[in-house]
Amino acid sequence: MKKNKRMSICCKSCREVLMEELMSKGMLREVIEEKRIVLPYVGVRLGKCESLRYEHGLFVQCSREKILDDNCERCSKEKLRGINYGNVNEREKVGLMDYIDMKGRKVVHYRKVMKKLNINEREVNEECERLGIKLDERHLEEVKSKRGRPRKEVIVSDTDSEPEKKKRGRPRKEKKTEEIKTGGEIIAAMVADQEEKKEEKEEEEEDDETEVCEYSIKGKVYLKSEKNVLFDIESHEIIGIWVESRNSIEEYEE
Repeated sequence: MKKNKRMSICCKSCREVLMEELMSKGMLREVIEEKRIVLPYVGVRLGKCESLRYEHGLFVQCSREKILDDNCERCSKEKLRGINYGNVNEREKVGLMDYIDMKGRKVVHYRKVMKKLNINEREVNEECERLGIKLDERHLEEVKSKRGRPRKEVIVSDTDSEPEKKKRGRPRKEKKTEEIKTGGEIIAAMVADQEEKKEEKEEEEEDDETEVCEYSIKGKVYLKSEKNVLFDIESHEIIGIWVESRNSIEEYEE
């Protein structure tokens, strides 16, 4: 009796060797070249699944093969569960940075994603050249961002009643009871939930970013914000505030 052999692929180089061998034997028609780093939406429609992926807030076209209704299997299942980031038709109707999804989320500037994932401009240019992609210059423009969330305005009413206090945090989502028949659907549901939680966490982190630049004081290099707050270049901890008129670093108060 013959036993089925299971092949484990230990690394990317092994995977490439396997793909080449399968192609040489006619067992694989096409090898899809994968992106090595995260790239933004380039404005060119690919012959793939026409759904959008969140991708750190860049809202790029899905790279998987389309199967049903111009969607891949993964995106079709997610849409049945209410996870929908839009499609390329909606993305093309607005400006490069003007897209807003069904939840009101806006496009995150690629410079912020580069900073978050520690990607430099040289790596981006090399990857675009490798894939034959022309990147819009607006993606690489420097952006300025303020630290923290904007303060909400309090509207005072003429009546004597006190305004209703709102609880902090995101509104609690209502749990939907669904009948799941197979183990595969249970796993797919768990993966989709984890992905949605991860994306919500990424949104919160993006709101707290601070635009800084390198600044040298007496031969030592710091990171300095627009408000002259100094950060350690390695740990990013607050060192103090730079007072240029007195040529000194003073204690920072929140």
